[in-house]
Amino acid sequence: MAKSRYKFNGKKFGNSLYKSIADEQTNRLIAYAQEELDEIVLSREFDDRTRNLADSYIWCVYFQGKRKGFGTYGNKQARKQSLLHAYSPEMSVPVNGRKLAMEFARADKPTETKGWEIVFAACAPYGAYLEAGFTFHGKRYQFDVMSQRYDDIKNTLSPLCKVTLYVSPPQY
Repeated sequence: MAKSRYKFNGKKFGNSLYKSIADEQTNRLIAYAQEELDEIVLSREFDDRTRNLADSYIWCVYFQGKRKGFGTYGNKQARKQSLLHAYSPEMSVPVNGRKLAMEFARADKPTETKGWEIVFAACAPYGAYLEAGFTFHGKRYQFDVMSQRYDDIKNTLSPLCKVTLYVSPPQY
């Protein structure tokens, strides 16, 4: 008879297996986040003539409170900043979408410390303005910036996790 026996230290083996599975799941979520971000941008209703809104979209994936990856939409960036004319042409706010996305990635902090978290954001201030809606010359306008894909993502992921949409109108 030929026989070989392999004994596994439960703690070492468990930690090693968990890390391997966690890394695989993190990589899956990173790929998922990039695919969904592309869909978010492509399904939005607003005609982004300056491309600064598209440049401002970003995703971040966190595991156990640490960022494991982030990404933006596309490689092509806007050629110039746009201006957000919030209340009057005299009050213009310059908008550089990619710069705002990178600032978001540096500043965003995860709220989940034991598992995974995915965050999608449209960082251009008028993204929240368009999503929340506004009145112009007596007519109400509201555009889908993220909410349509939010609904699809929520339907897909809500059995597995808590999903929320937060729209904060820009402060000037």
